[in-house]
Amino acid sequence: MILVLINPTFQKMQFCKRWSELAAEHPDLDITLVLPTEFEWSGFGFSDIKTGESSDDLNFHKRAVPIVNRTKLGWISKGMINLIDEIKPDVVYHIGSHNQPSLMQLLEYKANKCPSLNIYAFSMRGPVYDLDHLYSRIGREKKLFRKALRFAFWVRQVNQVKKLNRYCDAIFCHYPDALHSFRKEGFKGPIYIQTQVGVDTDLFYPNPTARNIIREKYNLEESYVFGSAIRLEPAKGALQIIEALPDEGSWKYLLMGAGTEENEKEIIQKIEKRGLKEKVILTGFIKPEDMPDYWNAVDCAIHFAQSTEGWVETFSLAVVQAMATQLPVIGSSSGSVPYQIGEDGIVVDEHDIHLLRGKIEWVLDNQDEAKKIGNKLYKRTINSFSTKSLNKLFYRTIMNLQEGIYDQRDIEMACNNSEISC
Repeated sequence: MILVLINPTFQKMQFCKRWSELAAEHPDLDITLVLPTEFEWSGFGFSDIKTGESSDDLNFHKRAVPIVNRTKLGWISKGMINLIDEIKPDVVYHIGSHNQPSLMQLLEYKANKCPSLNIYAFSMRGPVYDLDHLYSRIGREKKLFRKALRFAFWVRQVNQVKKLNRYCDAIFCHYPDALHSFRKEGFKGPIYIQTQVGVDTDLFYPNPTARNIIREKYNLEESYVFGSAIRLEPAKGALQIIEALPDEGSWKYLLMGAGTEENEKEIIQKIEKRGLKEKVILTGFIKPEDMPDYWNAVDCAIHFAQSTEGWVETFSLAVVQAMATQLPVIGSSSGSVPYQIGEDGIVVDEHDIHLLRGKIEWVLDNQDEAKKIGNKLYKRTINSFSTKSLNKLFYRTIMNLQEGIYDQRDIEMACNNSEISC
């Protein structure tokens, strides 16, 4: 099978590793990753233009193509289409969102020039992109200009969903709510709950040496350490976590991440107001390659995402990284979080700060029980969210799709019982 995958993140080696391993495991696959020759990465007031290069290694290839960046709307690429014309793949797998211009360009290519091409799409969507939800937001806008903009966006979304439903052969998504959204909007083909941002368990695993180094760096000593790895913005829940932290006890909180100057200032003010300057440690931005060490310094992860009208958590990589490090997780009820941590994790309603404090105090008082939860979440991650388990499932899925088989075993990536192996 000739398989082409498309995503800008393939400029970065850590996002290519999973697919190079898939190619190495299955010589019957010929895999090409398509990435931009130039792409702008931005966030928290910075922007950086990265370049991508082509390469070949047996049945694994990378091809850089020029793109036209349409800012927040996404990008298109004539070079991408020319490459597909040249390679003539059996399957093109677009990884991004279900309404990106690059995906629409692929679907138009199939409709007009290559109807036999199989196009699979991975979407990071949550219910906030449902057409009925987007339409309801139009009526809540008070300014006529913004109302008109929302209406135009909704019309564009309607047309994109129609094109997706007609020409896309299969959809992959993060968690069950997304599957329900696609079905509600009329997609009749195969849908799979299989994330594309699994955790690399070659990097994330219990590591006592790393634990000692980071704990010494921040003078954590013998404290019980709670930790979060999040962007410091309101929707990620840092303010709610700080509000919920206990007033006293032998604990510390490691807040790993960065945000805007305004958001960081607000968090610091909240810490000072609560008198927790000696308890809460702000690390600032942590490089991705250093995150395995930092998670090892933590005893219990907290991920208290807060849903908004325009955003909901659809798959937190930080959560599964913590789980792969054998940590118990206290998570909010936002979006995919309950699905990720499953029946063995600790789920708190995202609006209930009082209950969050109660769960934090329970963990402090029941550290051995919390450690057992961490063991169960570790097994869940290895069986369900590790890149190795996802590759095994993805290979079986695409082979079945080529045979016209929609196997029920392929639909759900997560084990419902952490004691079994999927």
